[in-house]
Amino acid sequence: MTATARVQPVHAAKYPSRTSADAQGKIYLHPGEFAVAGVPCTITTILGSCVSVCLYDPTTRLGGLNHFLLPTAPAHDQSPRYGDVALMQLIEMLESHGANRHLLTATVIGGACVLEAYHGVRGHIGTQNVRAALSVLQQQRIAVSTTLVGGARARKLRFRPDTGYLMVNTL
Repeated sequence: MTATARVQPVHAAKYPSRTSADAQGKIYLHPGEFAVAGVPCTITTILGSCVSVCLYDPTTRLGGLNHFLLPTAPAHDQSPRYGDVALMQLIEMLESHGANRHLLTATVIGGACVLEAYHGVRGHIGTQNVRAALSVLQQQRIAVSTTLVGGARARKLRFRPDTGYLMVNTL
């Protein structure tokens, strides 16, 4: 495969039976999933305290998105439900399709405190998820272009992995 080849939507994670976009070119990510593509499609997910990281390589026009629930995996757990695992799996999947780790740009979204009982509590799970994502991105030397994090409301996001276009709505 050359760097200019287009990659069909690839879905890897907890639900292996959902391997590509639907007939309208849409992929919906559930918690603990991620997707990578280099063809026109839209990856959508809804976040509360969970976090998604959009990664995009503008030279290969490859992008990917994950959706994780918890910041750090216990020893020997490789589930993409955890931020540290989900982000490394997303990076590795993008690289396996020709993306250059050093050219990737990241957008971090989510980490809200959606439960009223935790409003005002420092270090709630959403904050921990954001910190985990930013830590891995820093360790991997991936530039963060935007963060849309925190707050008390959920977000719906739509990502075009072939263009890097991202739209986020507060719910």
